[in-house]
Amino acid sequence: MYKFIFIVIFYLINFSVFSQQVALTLKTTKGNETQYVDADITELSYVKNYITRIEGLDQLKQLQSIILDKTAFIEDYSFLRDAHGLRKLVIVGVASEIDLSFIKYLPDLEMMVIFGNIGSGIKLDLSYNVRLEYLAFCNGSLESFPEILNVPKTLRYLNLINNKI
Repeated sequence: MYKFIFIVIFYLINFSVFSQQVALTLKTTKGNETQYVDADITELSYVKNYITRIEGLDQLKQLQSIILDKTAFIEDYSFLRDAHGLRKLVIVGVASEIDLSFIKYLPDLEMMVIFGNIGSGIKLDLSYNVRLEYLAFCNGSLESFPEILNVPKTLRYLNLINNKI
């Protein structure tokens, strides 16, 4: 009996110590939702969602990757700057021109991929993204080559497939 109680107490202590949860607030077209995630999560992925904004990303110190797939209701991506350690960002299904200035707050960013109609031209300053290796603007409406300032030496690939260039 004591062995059973010890095992239960051991698991309860480990569960409370090693799996801390943090609350993210998902602003959606239908109202606010609270999502509890493990504090040590490394990737977030939202597919076909009504999200317009995510609050609380700054609590996720281990977060390295965010995938936003078919989240057409997001018009302002500035909330992503709270994900300071982000290394990979994939946005699929962009329907309108977006302000990419948030990436200057993501110094660890190594890969950014955006699929969709982000506008006919892009002007982007990469002076704070010294680790960026892969940059893609695909399946969109670009009519001219992006104006990219302060290109880091680490940038190896610029993917502009399926645009109007």
